[in-house]
Amino acid sequence: GYIELKNEGEGAGVHFVTGDKLLLKYYSFEKSHQAMVRFLDKDGRLVKRIKQQINYGDNYLSFPLERGFQPGQVYHIEIDNRGHDKLSAAFSIK
Repeated sequence: GYIELKNEGEGAGVHFVTGDKLLLKYYSFEKSHQAMVRFLDKDGRLVKRIKQQINYGDNYLSFPLERGFQPGQVYHIEIDNRGHDKLSAAFSIK
């Protein structure tokens, strides 16, 4: 299923992902825009960065988890909401 991004500080625990794709659901109150999506390791180091089109309303996003992502490690994904809130989720690959 899809992991829902939460405001920073609303921790929802670690989501476990099977397969080679990370599926995210993100609701944007902002008009359509380009956002930077960051994948960080458990120490906050950047693993990957992707520019993504975000539209007003529900956004269902899919990101490939290629090499650089190791099973059993915890990662964080972050999207800045046009300078307002930082939305994030933690995940680990089974």
